[in-house]
Amino acid sequence: MRPPLRESLIGPRLQGEPAWLRYGLAFGLFVCTAFARIELIPLTARHSPLLAFVLPVVVASYLCGRGPAWLIVLASPILCTALFQGDFSWNDPLGWLAHVAFFVLVCAALVELLHHLQVTHRKLLDSESRLLEADRRKNEFLAMLAHQLRNPLASIL
Repeated sequence: MRPPLRESLIGPRLQGEPAWLRYGLAFGLFVCTAFARIELIPLTARHSPLLAFVLPVVVASYLCGRGPAWLIVLASPILCTALFQGDFSWNDPLGWLAHVAFFVLVCAALVELLHHLQVTHRKLLDSESRLLEADRRKNEFLAMLAHQLRNPLASIL
């Protein structure tokens, strides 16, 4: 038997929690990713410093909702500009701006897609509960109808 839809993994996990907890978790993900990105410089060199921040955007969007995810989307380019500005040739600032714009667009698409998925999942859960209620009422009606039809015919059978 398959598990019910309510036990699936889609939906904002911390939606009912206070805002300070959701934004604090997003900030913690942001800081941990920044430290990990700095520590991984010997392995990844200094290419695409924003790439590592896609994961906390997705996790924050999934766990906390759109607001905390947008916090990471907007703070990541600022942090990466401050940390990695020596690695980019500022003779071509349009290259960095294009990199930042691409990162923001990809993250915006991910955040909005996850939000749309969560809204659709909530609608699916609501329709599932309505269908289960309608099925229960149908079964009650059929049971009552069968009982009403059997009782008058009991003496004949």
